[in-house]
Amino acid sequence: MPSSSASALGRLLSIQPTKPNPPNANPRYTASDSPRSIGSGSCGRIYAADDSRVALKVAHSPSTPGQLWNDYVMHTHTWEAVQKLQLDEVRVPQPRFYVPGDEDAAWWQRHAHTFDVHNDPSEHFAETRPVLAMERIFPLSDESCGSS
Repeated sequence: MPSSSASALGRLLSIQPTKPNPPNANPRYTASDSPRSIGSGSCGRIYAADDSRVALKVAHSPSTPGQLWNDYVMHTHTWEAVQKLQLDEVRVPQPRFYVPGDEDAAWWQRHAHTFDVHNDPSEHFAETRPVLAMERIFPLSDESCGSS
């Protein structure tokens, strides 16, 4: 039986939400989703709709598509290796799709209007950018973090 610290660490590193998924959580991204900014990484801002199990990483700049592509490739290799080795105790978010520079104009025509940029007024999409879609990691509950 795992110790309580090992159990807590397992929950913290899990992609499974510690709060239940919204009952209508969408496993795929659709044009009707309204993603809002939920964070930022080194090569992109992260967006997700409240009821979606997919997160989108949008490149900070259209002039640096290689960073996001490398992120997608490494993420995919890691996910595939974990699946191949059947490591049930290791959870890696599944990569969903990548929208490269030569396709992003069409993707942005269908999706740009859905992004809620009001909570981040500095963000705008005057230029199309590469997009990486991946399985969303849901927030931890207060009890998972040791809060009372």
